[in-house]
Order: sequence, then C-alpha cells, then structure tokens
Amino acid sequence: MNAMKQPTMWETYTKKYLESDYMRKDKSPQQEESRYYVYDMMQRMAADGDVSMLDLGCGPGAVDTVAMNRIDGVTCTGMDTENILGHAKKNVPKGTPFVECDILRGLPSEEYDVVNIRHVLEHVPGYEVLLSEVFRIARKRVIITFFMPLGEDDHYHVLYGSRSFRNKYSKERFEEFLRVCGVWWDRRCLTTNVIYDIRV
Repeated sequence: MNAMKQPTMWETYTKKYLESDYMRKDKSPQQEESRYYVYDMMQRMAADGDVSMLDLGCGPGAVDTVAMNRIDGVTCTGMDTENILGHAKKNVPKGTPFVECDILRGLPSEEYDVVNIRHVLEHVPGYEVLLSEVFRIARKRVIITFFMPLGEDDHYHVLYGSRSFRNKYSKERFEEFLRVCGVWWDRRCLTTNVIYDIRV
C-alpha cells in the first residue's frame, strides 16, 4: 500500500486556514507570539492614520501579508520571486497586493512605512546588502524576526548547493552593523523567536 503524501507546510496554508486559524494563539502559540507582536504594533500605528507595510520575502503562503491587510488603515504588500508568488496567489484573498522581485538583486524604489522581514535573513547569503536596501525604503520601522537566537559567531550553511541557506549570525556583529547604519533598535527575545524592532 502506498503511503499517503504528506502536505508541505505551504500547502497547509489554505484559504480556510488564513481566514480562521492563522492568528489563533491555541494553534501555534510559540509562532503566534511573534506574529502578534507585529500585528499589535501595526494596529497601534494605524490608529494614528494609514500605514503601508512591505512583507519582504512573504513566501508562498503570504500569511503575514493577509493578516496585516485585515487591520483597518493598513495596506500590506507581499514581495517575493515570481515562482513563490505564483503559489501565494492561489491561497490569498483576491486583490492582495504583491510585487515580484528577487530581493538579492536589489529592491524597487517605492517606500513603505514599515518593512516586515520574518524568517528571511537566515536564508540569504548574508544580511548587509539586503538590509542596507531595506533601510533605504523604510520610512519608520523595520521588524526583523529570527527563528532562533543569535549566537557568538556567524555560521553559514548552504543547503544542497543552491541559493538556499540556513545561517545563524553573531549577535555582536549584527548589532554593530545596525550601529554603523545609524538606526535605533529594541531587541525582544520571545519563546522561540528573536525580534529586532528597528526605527530608521
């Protein structure tokens, strides 16, 4: 008997899941802790007027893009490669704004009040060039969520000889980079994630 094929993580992000379960704290409390940090922050910002957000590297589920667009006064645009967004567009509500872009080749010139970078920097070949671009287009804040704490040293790990990485960065070197860029930040250590809330 053939074993049933298990759905990939992205295939579980169905329209039903996005509409009802994604922000439920009982479904994945450790993940929701970091999601709600961003969600609550955007609600507070939107109370003072319209806010634009870029969900950079939104992924084929584009789950944060959808969640943020539920907040009155927030317009969130998902950004990823054409291949990734092809999957995302099957799941998200019609009309969700997207921008096709290879983020490793530079970012478009349009500016956003907030740039959300969730579980992305670990999977690119270093963060310096990308974050320099992000700080150029962010008007107010940049929210970076790492899926694991930063350590003492940089560890670069290439998966399967492709452009896919699973890196862990030095906390000291990362924060020195932020200082050189002239930004202010607040670091939040959550249960399984680390958030850098950066003012630009």
